[in-house]
Amino acid sequence: LIEAKSQEVSSVMNPIEKASIILKPINVTNTIIAIKNVNQGWKTEDFKSYNPNLADEIEYQIIVTNMDTINPLNNISVVSKLPDGMIYMSSSIAEDLGGSRQVLPSNMSNNEITWKIEEIKPRAHVIINHVAAFMDNKPRRFENQVYAEGTWDTKYASIVDRSKVISSVIPE
Repeated sequence: LIEAKSQEVSSVMNPIEKASIILKPINVTNTIIAIKNVNQGWKTEDFKSYNPNLADEIEYQIIVTNMDTINPLNNISVVSKLPDGMIYMSSSIAEDLGGSRQVLPSNMSNNEITWKIEEIKPRAHVIINHVAAFMDNKPRRFENQVYAEGTWDTKYASIVDRSKVISSVIPE
């Protein structure tokens, strides 16, 4: 009996090789896809020469992609921080080949808009289009900051990743 116990102890003390977890990061993009000038309707190109006017609208497109090939990304928060002088108007969300639907953010405070997404499958993405309007026309750089954070629940661990991207509306 003593010998058997000794063997058990020695086998427990041997280092156990653990599987390494290599996940591809969350990819997030934030692009201006259209500007609606109060007088001229929607414009989809040549944003460099644009000067903001009160009540003009900007449409942003945020794409959050799960770059991992095996694990779904869960409990995703997408946060858009609008610059001072802009206000949230509306948003819609589309998942891979799933159509688009109007969606209200789960939280809005201090120009931070947060959307919650339950899951993004491996190699899939979610698209959020949201519209913001100018509250003034003071000349300055309007930078929209976007963050995406999610969790992979793998066999070995829960791993959180966060990506950030900035999109400028008006070049200085």
